[in-house]
Amino acid sequence: MNQDYDAELYTTFAEVKGYGIAELEQIITVLDTLWQEGQDCVNPLNDKEVPNNVYDSMRARLESLDPDSNVLKQVTASSLQNTSNKINHDPPMTSISKANGTLDEKNDKLKKWLKDCCTELKYDPKKNNDKNPQFVTSYKHDGVAMALYYKDGKLAAAGLRPNDGVTADCVTENAKYIEGVPEQLPLSVTCRIRGEVECKIPVFDGIVKDIEKNGKKNKVGWTNKKPPANPRNYAAGGIRQFDDPTITKKRQLKFTAYAIDNLDNPPYKTEIERAKWCSKELGIPFVYLKAFHYRNLAKMEQEVPTLDHEVDGIVISVNDIEDYEQLGTHGSSATGNPKGKIAWKFKEKSAVVTVKNIRWQTGRTGRITPVLEFDGIQLAGTTVSNCTAHNAGIIEQDGIGVGAKVRIIKSGKIIPKIIKVEKKSRNVTLCKICPSCGQKVDLIKGETGTDLVCNNSTCPAQNVQALTHYLMTFGVKGIGNSLTERMVSSGLVSCPADFYSLEVDDLVDSGFTERIATLTVARIHMISNADKTKDNDKLLGKIGKARSKVKKIQLAKFFAALGIGGASKGTGRSLAEHFDTFEDIRSASVNDLIEAEDVGDVTAIAVHDYFKENKDDIDELLKYVEIELPKTGKLSGKNFVFTGSPSSGKSFWIDLVEASGGTVKSSVSKKIDYVIVGDSPGSKLQKAEELKKKGSPIKIIDVVKLQKILDE
Repeated sequence: MNQDYDAELYTTFAEVKGYGIAELEQIITVLDTLWQEGQDCVNPLNDKEVPNNVYDSMRARLESLDPDSNVLKQVTASSLQNTSNKINHDPPMTSISKANGTLDEKNDKLKKWLKDCCTELKYDPKKNNDKNPQFVTSYKHDGVAMALYYKDGKLAAAGLRPNDGVTADCVTENAKYIEGVPEQLPLSVTCRIRGEVECKIPVFDGIVKDIEKNGKKNKVGWTNKKPPANPRNYAAGGIRQFDDPTITKKRQLKFTAYAIDNLDNPPYKTEIERAKWCSKELGIPFVYLKAFHYRNLAKMEQEVPTLDHEVDGIVISVNDIEDYEQLGTHGSSATGNPKGKIAWKFKEKSAVVTVKNIRWQTGRTGRITPVLEFDGIQLAGTTVSNCTAHNAGIIEQDGIGVGAKVRIIKSGKIIPKIIKVEKKSRNVTLCKICPSCGQKVDLIKGETGTDLVCNNSTCPAQNVQALTHYLMTFGVKGIGNSLTERMVSSGLVSCPADFYSLEVDDLVDSGFTERIATLTVARIHMISNADKTKDNDKLLGKIGKARSKVKKIQLAKFFAALGIGGASKGTGRSLAEHFDTFEDIRSASVNDLIEAEDVGDVTAIAVHDYFKENKDDIDELLKYVEIELPKTGKLSGKNFVFTGSPSSGKSFWIDLVEASGGTVKSSVSKKIDYVIVGDSPGSKLQKAEELKKKGSPIKIIDVVKLQKILDE
């Protein structure tokens, strides 16, 4: 599972011990699918996030209960996590926003998206036509996202899309055995090509028949007793044959591209032109694009059964690439979802269940979440027996209690979600006390609904999960809720700074074995492969050296590690870009914080109150942690946008700007200092000129003048 956790709840080792074979097989199968799809790894039985070591504990328990379980023989998230062969995506591989839910909800989201795009780009939606489309559509292929990196026309690397969008499994050798992935392009270009690895439906059906008929003597190297469940999971396992990449060739997979980036001076200006160029000039199959017409959405969904590949929706995109870039992203400019694309999701399967019980769980921020329990049913390929009702307000408002009948769907085919209450219950009650600490809870109404909240600052559930979140986000591996809970209950740790002052003897005196105690301290100080150092004395020596060094962390990542309620990961990045130092952030007023991009009133208040209430703990933590600021230089504090194709290529100049401390943004706004114009500039130049006419000090220059600024 991923190392950077935002979820409020975590599955513990104690819960794992209560699971039987069927439950463990269900959980592990879902988690492996979530990992492969780059989603948050959440336990389908209780909606809790599953840390790496707890996941491994699940596999170990299943192996002890049923050594021959088919689940143990499949590609696993554990094996993926442990591979040392990694690749960093630049820019990150992000997902896209989705229009899902009921038909009315999807219509509302799509209409808003279209309106926002047209307003920003000054489009006339009536002018969208087949000849000169402003918006284009394509089917959303349901495969495994992969990026191919070519240098001078030769395949240099290939990586899958990871949960954080950056650190991915390297599958370069495997990619060479996939149809549609040439090792040498016809043109000597340097670029990145993104697309989906999939198994065509007719091919998959034939493979299943072969496995059913011939068992382990099948043609594709499938070793499980049961055939693969669906083409997507089959493709995910086929691309991840790290020990023997030639098995990938047997799996008969195909690559279909949907984007090209990092290409200097591209010979196309629109999505449709790019698709044709990729297919014709590079020989790589591209998704089929056509002009967007709202009336065609239903028709495209009806035609899905006739397709030879799995799809789960329709992607709608701004056709002009320059306009698409001008729109920028939601949230962080680096990892936010692009504003120029949206996915229209197909109708999801649903079922009506009767609520048997409501279980309440306290999360990291004190928010208490209701979980509905019901008899297990089959939905989208797995057994579902519970789902989250989001908050207490929904329980009261919709009359959800024991006996209520609710309609649920598998959101994203994975996580159960309530979409409608078919029959209300007369037995609706809210919990009165925190299920973790037993203290009275408060009912709080906010912008996102009515929540039950535990305000006990010493609540074990909140503290343990907050501390685990800190370690995992910082990058510490191998310490989950179970170990943290023992340290908290022993009085050794109450705030993040306490981790760094821990001695091995402290843990031993509290009941830890000497080996576990030594490994725990080593992991806190991020000693790589600590478990491979079998001699405890040698490991203690490494701990001594590591302890003497201050732990360094980027400002944005440190902010995320604090786990401030109401603030997302993107908040840390926005604040890091807006303020010069961490001290500026923690001493800022609410009004100062609101001035940062994408930081609203509620978030600003949460951040301000957190730093005010935790001043002493932060002061203590900064004795051990050194916060690294973005690169500084003569361009520090200056924001740049590039448009068109400058000489030497856009990436060359971006690197120079960032090396001198400048920040490169994807879209033009009042906060931009310079717009760098190259050949064939697009709408970004027009937007900059409009701002300039309105009195903005924005400067419009070319790379010659940029070089002079750098040389001064």
